[in-house]
Amino acid sequence: SSPVPEPQQGNLSQVERVGPWMLIGGRLGRGGQGDVTLVRHALTLERGALKQMTGKRALTEMGHQRFLREIEAFQRIEHPFVVKILDAADSTEPYLVTEVADFGSLNDNRDAFNGDVWRSLRTMRSIALGLGAAHAANIIHRDIKPKNILLQSLDHPLVADFGIAHFADMDTLTSLGSNPGAF
Repeated sequence: SSPVPEPQQGNLSQVERVGPWMLIGGRLGRGGQGDVTLVRHALTLERGALKQMTGKRALTEMGHQRFLREIEAFQRIEHPFVVKILDAADSTEPYLVTEVADFGSLNDNRDAFNGDVWRSLRTMRSIALGLGAAHAANIIHRDIKPKNILLQSLDHPLVADFGIAHFADMDTLTSLGSNPGAF
């Protein structure tokens, strides 16, 4: 498995912050819209996974709107098999903080599922339940792949990364002929 790195030690008064969140670790991941970093809340000391927009998409209005929609998707869905949102800011420099999945992604842990049909079936059922909750909230994920399934434990998957989700009750941000997701 790929556990979350331990926080770096040092003087907390000099730690970089994003809102009330202190950056305490290295990068947990990188996606099409941004980087994910380990953080800790300055008051509650709760750990979180901070996603911020980076790269060329951060500079575009469409990239900004997609990020705001991802925040909205997480706010609409509350389910044990969907990553839980802890905090978000929809300002000119938006950020999203979710719970930390201590076991990394399904992609990082493929070996734990090889040959274990029952674990694989239970995991697929849990993912389907999480996606069902998204569909009940009129949200279609559109980018389900092992890297977008995080693991709270080897037996507790979490659907993550709603960056290119389609909202059935809203206008689309995807241009005709574009390919926003991966299969």
